[in-house]
Amino acid sequence: MFQQHQGESLSEAWTRFKDLLQKVPNDGINIWLQVQIFYDHINSATRRTIDQAANGKLREKKTKESWALLEDLSLYDNESWNDPRDFAKPVKAISLPQDVLSTSDHRLIKLKNQVQRLMGAYLAPKSSVQVNKITSSCEICSGPHDTQYCMENP
Repeated sequence: MFQQHQGESLSEAWTRFKDLLQKVPNDGINIWLQVQIFYDHINSATRRTIDQAANGKLREKKTKESWALLEDLSLYDNESWNDPRDFAKPVKAISLPQDVLSTSDHRLIKLKNQVQRLMGAYLAPKSSVQVNKITSSCEICSGPHDTQYCMENP
C-alpha cells in the first residue's frame, strides 16, 4: 500500500505512486480512485498544499482536473523550497578601497543637498505681488466704459 514517506516531497511521492501503479495491474482501478488513494495517503502538509492549489478541496474537482493538478504540482514542486537552510547561504564580504567609499559618500551627500534645496524652493511660501487694476475710461465723456460703447459717440 502507498504511503508518503517522512521528508518526501510532493514530487517524489507522486512519482513513486505512479511507479507503483505501473508495477501492478490497474486495469480495474479508475483514475478517480487512483487520485483518491494518493490523496488519502499523503501527509497533511502536502494535502494542504494541494488543496490550496486547487482553490478548495481536491476532491471537489473533476477527475481529469485533479490528475492534471497533481501532475503540474509535481513538476513545480521542489523540496528545497521548504528547506530553510537553502535560504541562508553564506555571502562573502566585499571590501572596497576607502577612496571609493568616500567618493560615493560625498556624491550622495551632494545629491541629498541638491534635493533638499529643490524641495525647499518648491515648498517655500510664495511671495505675493501687488497688481494694480487697470480700468478703462471713455475718451469722449471720461465715463467708466470703453470709448466704443459710449452713448455720446456720434
